Amino acid sequence: MWKKFNFFDKHTVSDEKSIKFFSNVNVTCCTSGRSNIIFGDNKGTIHVMDRNLNTRQCKAFEQRVNHLKHVAQPNFLIAVGDDGGEAYQDVLSIYTLDKYKELSKESSTTSIGQFLKVREISIFSQLKEEPSPVTCIEANQDFNCIALGLGNGKIILFQGDFTKSGGKSSNKVFVLDGADSHITGLGFRRYGQSNDYCLFCCSLTSVFRYSINTSSSTSQRSLEQSKVMLDDQIGCEVGCSCMSNDGDFVVAAKSAVWFYKPEGKGACFAFDGKKILTQWFRTYLIIISSEANRVNASLQQVITIYDLKNKYIAFRFASEKLRVTHTLQEWGNVFLLSTLDLTPTELSNSNGVMNISKSQTMYLLEEKDTQSKLELLLQKNLYSIAINLVSSENFEYNYVYEIFKQYGDHLYSKKDYPGAMKQYIRTIGKLEASYVIRKFLDANRIKDLTNYLEALHEQHLANSDHTTLLLNCYTKLKDERKEKLDKFIRMQDELKYDVDTAIRVCKKAGYKEHALILAMKHHQHDWYIKIHLEEDLLDESIKTENLRRALKYIESLDFNDAEHYLLLYGKQFVNSLPKETTNVLIRLCVDYFPVHPLENNRTLDTDIKTMYKRMNENLKNIQLQQQSNNVNTMNNNTALNNVNNNVKERLLMEENEKISPVINPSPNLNTGNTGTNAQNNPNNSNVFSAFLGSLKTTNTTSLLTNLQPTNLLNISNHNNNNNNAMNSSSISPINNELSISPSNNVPLSSSYSSNHSNHLDDISNFQYNSSQNQQQHGVAKPEKFIHCFSTKDQYWLMIFLENVIWRSKNKQFIEHSKIVYNTLIEIYLKYLEKDYLKRPELEINNNSLDRYEIYSPMIDLNHLNYKERLLYTLDHPQSNYDKEHVLVLVQSQGFKEGVLKMYDSLGLHYYIIQYYMEQKDYRNVIQACNLYGDKDPNLWVQVLTYFTTCEEHVEEEIGIVLEKIEKEEILPPLLVVQILGKNEKTKLYTIKDYLISKIQKEEELMKEDLEKIKEYQNETNTMRDEIYNLQTSAKLFQLTTCTFCNSPLDLPAVHFMCGHSYHQRCLLVGNESECRVCSDKHREIIQRKIMFEKSSDQHDTFFKQLDSKKFDGFTVVSDYFGRGIGNVFLRNKYLEKLDEDLNDIHIDEEDDLTDENDDSDEEERRRKLLE
Repeated sequence: MWKKFNFFDKHTVSDEKSIKFFSNVNVTCCTSGRSNIIFGDNKGTIHVMDRNLNTRQCKAFEQRVNHLKHVAQPNFLIAVGDDGGEAYQDVLSIYTLDKYKELSKESSTTSIGQFLKVREISIFSQLKEEPSPVTCIEANQDFNCIALGLGNGKIILFQGDFTKSGGKSSNKVFVLDGADSHITGLGFRRYGQSNDYCLFCCSLTSVFRYSINTSSSTSQRSLEQSKVMLDDQIGCEVGCSCMSNDGDFVVAAKSAVWFYKPEGKGACFAFDGKKILTQWFRTYLIIISSEANRVNASLQQVITIYDLKNKYIAFRFASEKLRVTHTLQEWGNVFLLSTLDLTPTELSNSNGVMNISKSQTMYLLEEKDTQSKLELLLQKNLYSIAINLVSSENFEYNYVYEIFKQYGDHLYSKKDYPGAMKQYIRTIGKLEASYVIRKFLDANRIKDLTNYLEALHEQHLANSDHTTLLLNCYTKLKDERKEKLDKFIRMQDELKYDVDTAIRVCKKAGYKEHALILAMKHHQHDWYIKIHLEEDLLDESIKTENLRRALKYIESLDFNDAEHYLLLYGKQFVNSLPKETTNVLIRLCVDYFPVHPLENNRTLDTDIKTMYKRMNENLKNIQLQQQSNNVNTMNNNTALNNVNNNVKERLLMEENEKISPVINPSPNLNTGNTGTNAQNNPNNSNVFSAFLGSLKTTNTTSLLTNLQPTNLLNISNHNNNNNNAMNSSSISPINNELSISPSNNVPLSSSYSSNHSNHLDDISNFQYNSSQNQQQHGVAKPEKFIHCFSTKDQYWLMIFLENVIWRSKNKQFIEHSKIVYNTLIEIYLKYLEKDYLKRPELEINNNSLDRYEIYSPMIDLNHLNYKERLLYTLDHPQSNYDKEHVLVLVQSQGFKEGVLKMYDSLGLHYYIIQYYMEQKDYRNVIQACNLYGDKDPNLWVQVLTYFTTCEEHVEEEIGIVLEKIEKEEILPPLLVVQILGKNEKTKLYTIKDYLISKIQKEEELMKEDLEKIKEYQNETNTMRDEIYNLQTSAKLFQLTTCTFCNSPLDLPAVHFMCGHSYHQRCLLVGNESECRVCSDKHREIIQRKIMFEKSSDQHDTFFKQLDSKKFDGFTVVSDYFGRGIGNVFLRNKYLEKLDEDLNDIHIDEEDDLTDENDDSDEEERRRKLLE
C-alpha cells in the first residue's frame, strides 16, 4: 500500500484574462513549450498564450483545429485541422512561432495576426488511402520526421527537413499498416547520439514499434520489416500514453500501467481504474482516471500523481463534477483543462470564481518545495521516504547526512541497533566518528561497532586509532574472530586501512603470520624484514633460516627497494649468510634483476646472461608442471608479469593445488615429480613457504586459501600512502576497555623444522612484478656496501669487489670509484701469503635448499694467486685507483713490484733508478734510463754521476752512458769531463773514444761554418756593388717594347729601376709606381719584413724559446737579431732623443717663434730628427 501525501497545491486559474478567454473559446486541443501554452478551438483558430496570459491569435483552418504539437528546439508548431473540405480531408500545417505578423488588436491582451506558415500538407491528397480521422500526432527531436496515427489503424510517416519551405516533393511519405484498431498514441525515442529513432505505437489492443533512420534513404519495405510487436494483448485509449523522462513508452491500460523499451516490456504498476489521460511531469506520472464513488456509487474523476521511484502518491483529488479534457505542463507547473457542471450557488462558493454553467476552467497544480515536503515527512518519522526524496532531488549533502543522523538516532532510541548502525554508516565523512563509537562501546554491541569501523576503513577515513580499535574488536568476537581477521586481511580492492597499525597490532597480539601476510600484501617491506630479523631466538639455525627468507624476499624486490634494505641490514646478513649475501650484492652492483621466490638455483655464473637463461628455463618448467597438474583451473590462474626483461614468462599458481618442484642441487630445476607423488613430497615449495616458512600455522591455511590473486605479493607495485581519518580524537579511552587478548600467541619460528616439512596446504595465485612503473633493473654503487663486511675477515669483501670490478669491465659501461679499487688492493696485500686455492664461495651447502655459489667473473683469475691478481689490477688500463694512496699501501707492506709500478704510474722515474742504484743493479739502471731518458734527459746525468762514484769497475756502463749522451747531445763535453774528473779512479781510456769522437764532430762543424761564411761574404759584396752602382751611375733603359703588352713603346712611357718599361696606360690605376712584374715579389719581401718587425716585439715568446730545451739559445738570439730586435732598441733611443728635442723646441716657441716661418722651420727640424 503506497503512502499518500499532499505534495501539490491545487488552484483555479481565476484571473480576469483567463475567465474571459475560456468564456469565448471552445478549446479542442492544446500543447505547450518555450514558455507558451497553445490552444486550438472549434473555429480553426490557434491561440498562443504567454506567461502573462496575453494571447496571440492566428487563423489556421476554416473550421476546426484537431491536433497541436509543439517542437521546442526550432520553436515550430504542427497543427492538424479541418479546412472545410470533404470528410476527414485534414490538412497539416507547420508554423514558426518566432515570426508573427500582427494585423489588428482586439484588446490590450489579445492580438490578431498570422504566424509564418512554413509548410502546408494535404494529408490524403497525395495518397491512395481512404481518408480516416487523425487520432494522434508526434514529431522527433530533430524535426525531420512527423508521424500521424489514424482511426483505421494505419500510420502516416512524413520524412524531410520541415524547418524549410517546400512543396510536395520536399518530403517523403510512408503509410504503415500499424494495427487492426485505431492508433491511440505515438512516441519517438532516439538511439543514443545517432540519427536512428524508435517510433513507439499504441492501439486499443497492442503496442509495437518501428526503427527509423532519418539520415539515410528509408524505404517502405525497410520500415515494414523493422516493425517489432512489443505486446499484442495490452492497449490503451487515446491520451493514455506518454513518454517518460528516461525514454520509456508509458501505456496506461485499465488494469495497470506498463513501461516499454525498444527491447520489450519493462516495469509494470498495478493502478486500477479506467484511465482517461496520462501525463509525465518531472519524475511524476499523472493519471486522470474515473472510478466509482464509495459513498453514493456514482462515477467521479480522480487526479492522481505518482512518484514511481520512491513509491508514494504525491497528490490525489477526486470529484464527481470534474471533467478533465486536457493536460498541460509549463513554467514548472501542471495545468488541467476541465468542464464543470455547477449551479450558480456552487459557482459563487468556488474560490470566488464566477463562471457560467458548463464552462471550461483551468486548474493549476503547483508542487510544494522540497523543504516543506521534508518537514512533513520528518514530523511523521518517515525517514526512509525523506531520504529517497532528497536523493532524487539532488539535495544538499549536509542536509542529507543530517537526516541519516536523525534516522539513526531514532532507531537507536528504539533499540534497533543494527538498523541504527546502517544509518550511522551512511553519515561517515560528515558525522564525527567518535559520536557513533561512544554509543556502541558496550560488549553486546561490539558487532555493530565492528561494522562501523570496517565501513570507516573502506571509505579511507580511518586513522591508526580506528585500525587499532577494529583489530581489538576482532579479538573480542568469539566465533567470528578468525573469520573477521582473515576478511580484514583479504581487503583487496585497495589500501583501506592504516597498514602500519594493522601489522603492529597483529604482531603484538601474536598473529605474526597475519602480520607477515599483511606486509607482503601491501608491500610493507620494512615490517616483513623486521619481523624476521628482530625476534630474539635462541636457536641459531632458526634465526639463520629467518635471515635466509628475509634475504630471498629482498631479492624479489625492485632495484631501489633492494638497495635500500641491503644498505640497512647488509651487515647483519653478511655476518650470518656471507656467501648468500655476497651473491646478492654482486648482482645488485653489476646488473640487478628481481629473482622469483620459487627459484632455488641462484648460482652466479661467470657470464650473468647464463643465469638469466637458466631462470627462464626454470620458470617454463614450473609453468608446464602446473598446467599438467590441474588443467581445469587454468581460467583462475594469474599471469606472472615481467620478472625481468630477459625473463618474461607466466607462473600459474592453481587454487587448492600444491607446487612440487624437487629441490635438486643441479643447475636446472627438476620438475619430474607431478600428480599425487608431487603433492605428498615433503620438500614441496611454494611462494608462501619461501616467504613465510615456519610461520605457517593452522590459522593461516584458510586465510591463504581464500586470498584473491591481487591480494598477494604484488612486488614492485606498492603504495605506502596510509589512509588518515578525518578525526583522530576520542579513541584513547577505548583501548583501556577493549584490550588485546590473543588466543594463539605463536612465536615467530616455533613450528619450524629443519627439513621444511610444514608448508601451506593451499595456494592462491601469485602475481609477481606487475608494476611497470618501478625500476626493476639497476646498478648500485659498490662503495656503499663495503661497511657491511667484517673488518677481521675480509675474504668475502674481496670476492664482492673482484666480481663487481671485473664483471663491470666485461660489460664496459660501469666505472667504479677509487674507493673500490683501493679497498681491493689493500685486501690483496693482506692475503699475499694466503692459499688461493681454497674457494669458500664455490662450496655447496648440502643443508640448504638454495644454491648461492659464485663463480669467477673472468677465466684468467681462476689460476692466479693473490700477488698475480694484485699486479693484474695495478696493470689494467681501466683500473681507477688512487695512485698516491696505493703507493703508500705497497710501501707499508714492502711489496717491491707494486712500489716500482706506482713509481712508473706517477712518473717518479728518479725513484725507480734510485731503487736500482740502491740494489746495485747496473743492468736495470741502464734499462730504466733507456726507458725514461727521453722524458727526462737529466736521468743520464744522474746515472753518469752515480757510476762515477761507484767503486766497482763500471767502465762498460760508463761507456754506454757516454754513447747515449753523445748521441742525444745531453751534456757538453766539458761538463762530462768535469763529472768524470770527480772520481780519481776514472781512467783516461774510459772517455778517450768519447773525446775523440766529439772533437772530430766539432772540426767538421767548424769547416762547414767557414765555408758558409765565405759564401755569404761574397754574396754581400756583390749586393753592395750593385747598390753603389745604382746610387752613383746612370741607369740606361734600352727596351723598345712594353713589358706588359709587347707593343712598341710610345710616349708617355714609364721605366722602372728593375729594367722593365711600360706604356703609362698599361700600368694599374692607383699602382702606377709599382712594376707589374716585380710588385708581387717586392710586396712579399715587405710583408716578411713587417712580420719580422712585429715578432721582434714579442718578448714573451723570445724568452720562452730561449728557456726551452728544444732550441739552442744562440740560434734563438741570432734569429731574433735577424728579425730586427736590435732595431727596437735603436728606435727607442731615437724616440727618447726626439722627445727631448721637441721639449726644447716647445720652450723656444714660447720665447721667440711668433710667425709662420718659424713654424715651417720647426716642422723641417722635426722631419730631420725623424729621419
